[in-house]
Amino acid sequence: MKKAKRMVAVVLCLCVVALCMGFTQQRDAGELAAERAMSRQEEALDAYQLLWDSFEKDTESGQPIYPDEYGGEYIDDDKLVIQLTENTPENQAKYRELCGNSDKVVFEKVTYSLNYLNSLESQAELLSKDFAVTGYGVKRQENKFMIAVEQQDLTAVQQRLMRQRSSAPIEIVEGNYAQTLANLPGGTKIVNSSLSNLSVCITGYYGNNKVPALVSCGHGYTYVDDEMFYNGTAIGKIVKSKYGNFQYGDYSITTLYSGNPRYPYVKSSSSTKYVSGFRATTSGASIARYGASTGYGFGVVSITNYTVKYTENNGDTTTVKGLTVASQPVDSPKAAKGDSGGCVYTQGSPTYVTGIISGGGPILGIDYLLYTPIAYVTDQGFSY
Repeated sequence: MKKAKRMVAVVLCLCVVALCMGFTQQRDAGELAAERAMSRQEEALDAYQLLWDSFEKDTESGQPIYPDEYGGEYIDDDKLVIQLTENTPENQAKYRELCGNSDKVVFEKVTYSLNYLNSLESQAELLSKDFAVTGYGVKRQENKFMIAVEQQDLTAVQQRLMRQRSSAPIEIVEGNYAQTLANLPGGTKIVNSSLSNLSVCITGYYGNNKVPALVSCGHGYTYVDDEMFYNGTAIGKIVKSKYGNFQYGDYSITTLYSGNPRYPYVKSSSSTKYVSGFRATTSGASIARYGASTGYGFGVVSITNYTVKYTENNGDTTTVKGLTVASQPVDSPKAAKGDSGGCVYTQGSPTYVTGIISGGGPILGIDYLLYTPIAYVTDQGFSY
């Protein structure tokens, strides 16, 4: 009998080990697939960075000012797909040159310009006066504008658009309000004066005098002139913070006190990686992220320039514009409270920072990550 019990115990132990190994292999396979995708997309994203830099930017919002024929762009495997309403040889030559004549650029004819699609924000805001609109933005691959509303208003919104006989390319989908990820209160990598637990995105320099500084999120009661703390010690003072109704981005910049130098590294699943600079990403791009609460995760960009509505502790909502939405696969940890302010990056050779973790949740039925493009802080004087 004792021998039989020992055999059962051994079998159970082997089963547990096998299950753990299976989970680890599944997790490793997901991470490896994400890393391979990021490596394949390096040249396409280099081309997109050149294109992004070529666009004139609005001085107030930092948003690109697009040419009339420009319909958008997205990443498809290792290619940058540029969408044009006038897909002529002349326009193709112009955009190919803007992308450094990369052989990773292909073109697609679309019906609607990105300027027109972005202008449909006004319809979303009109609907939000009567219905629970939780977010909206352009679905670039589909060349349409999406408005997310809570389930109880879904049918009513669709019926209103039908009554208006609108021919605009608007898709109404079910959505939920997003949640910011600052933990109140508790301990994590950095803590602001309001005792909100946040994460560091990356360190660099601020201003013309190149003062060492770090970037994090702007929510969680992160106010200008307050201090940031690490392990109970003040490490710097907040000089920029943005998180408010209908403003672009969710970020803060903290200048570091003497003795806290710039340290251009980011954590990954198994090591610390040197950061070579900043990079813009678009729909279809694979990304990695690291937050102090849940660590390493990965995903794929779904929507850029998304307007989201966050629910606050008192039940009010805060509307933030210009965020990027990325999927969080089942084999990736989901971002949680305390990850806010963490780093979103493309993990290739080299590694580039692309954004600052803002929030997440089942905003479109499944768990998504929301992040602020890094360009918003570079426009405010933060440099690598």
